[in-house]
Amino acid sequence: MFTGLIASIIFGLLVIRLRRPVAHLIRNRSLSQRLKQPSLQESLRIFSGLWYWPIVLMVLVSAINLIGIGEDNQKALRCALFTTVLLIGTVFLSTVLQHLFRSRKAETIKHSSAYKERFLSLLHALLRIVIAIAFIDILGRIWGVSLLDFAQSSTVGRAISNALSSIGLIFLVTWLLWVVLDTAIQEALKPPVSKRGARQPSTRVKTILPLLRNAIKIILVVICAITTMANLGINVAPLLAGAGVVGLAIGFGSQQLVQDVITGLFIIIEDTLSIGDWVVLDSGHAGTVEGLTIRTLRLRDGKGFVHSVPFGQIKAVTNQSRQFAFAFFSVQFTYDTDVEKAIELIRETGDSIREDPFLKYNLQGPLDVFGVDKMDLNGVVLTAQFRTVSGGQYAVSRAFNQRLKKLVDNSPSVHFAQTYPQQVLLPQRQGELVQETPPESSPVVLPQPSRT
Repeated sequence: MFTGLIASIIFGLLVIRLRRPVAHLIRNRSLSQRLKQPSLQESLRIFSGLWYWPIVLMVLVSAINLIGIGEDNQKALRCALFTTVLLIGTVFLSTVLQHLFRSRKAETIKHSSAYKERFLSLLHALLRIVIAIAFIDILGRIWGVSLLDFAQSSTVGRAISNALSSIGLIFLVTWLLWVVLDTAIQEALKPPVSKRGARQPSTRVKTILPLLRNAIKIILVVICAITTMANLGINVAPLLAGAGVVGLAIGFGSQQLVQDVITGLFIIIEDTLSIGDWVVLDSGHAGTVEGLTIRTLRLRDGKGFVHSVPFGQIKAVTNQSRQFAFAFFSVQFTYDTDVEKAIELIRETGDSIREDPFLKYNLQGPLDVFGVDKMDLNGVVLTAQFRTVSGGQYAVSRAFNQRLKKLVDNSPSVHFAQTYPQQVLLPQRQGELVQETPPESSPVVLPQPSRT
């Protein structure tokens, strides 16, 4: 008996040791065979993962038979055989369902909506749970224990089964609600792929829906946890009362946090700013909005640095990414410049901007030339502007300045004003008193101030 027991143990360990090499030999086929017969390859893959279980169970029953005596050995052998068949059948059925739902899911992704895809995943998970429960019950019946009989015959079993049924129903309803709501939010955020002219999701939707998704998740988890504890026999009334008191204390103790949350809520609802907007805050922070949480605003400035600003600290917001902007030009020329020629050069520069294939899509109208805006000691100031898309005014301004500089450099009658003092020639007016009377019709030269 001792020798047979040692031999059984050694054989079982050898089978376990060689399970992976043998499994590799079973499922190893050429690429052409795998492509031509995918169902056979799937069956071989399932068998390669289960081939050693019957042998291990037989070895275990043989060891028990060598140790024990009587008719129980025959019963243990039959139970082991039935357990082996049940295990193989359960794994095979689970794998077939997985393969079936995988192929159906692939077809659904190509030809159907996301709702059907999520519901197929939910149905697959429910079927796997049912298979697991059936496996446990049948396995118990094979070895003389029935979970269903225990749940129906005894008071404790009925209480446990009722509680588990209620909890399972709660989890199922919560899961179903989450699948529906989460899929709806994801579909609303997803940009259209194949439909031409389809409406893109707005930045307001992209900002509010992720926050709404997180809020729905928290609410569902809290409700599910409370109802689960109630079905387990836990009195949740003191917990809810305590949670209310704690929430009230936290509200009084963190007024700044409450202010941040409420301010952020109104900023999001009023669509003051959205993800992707370039904003300037009254606190001095400026940058692109990268994210919004319940309490803070996250900005990335022009140098790549990230700034997190609580909503409660925001008093005024300058949003530079809404509808349109203006590329404003203020150009100063000398007094001896031909103003009409300068305006002509400005219009010519505007026409070249409108004809540029890369810049014309940033424009929303022609160049508006306002003419002479003011005159000061340095010269004459001419102003003009382009109406552009939001964010496009910077590229238009740089291109306009560069092209106008080239035109002015090539024009003999148009000159940019200088910022340093200039020598100005003024004709003498008749009857004007001067310290030294120059010759008649000779100009009066104003001396240039020293630079020292």
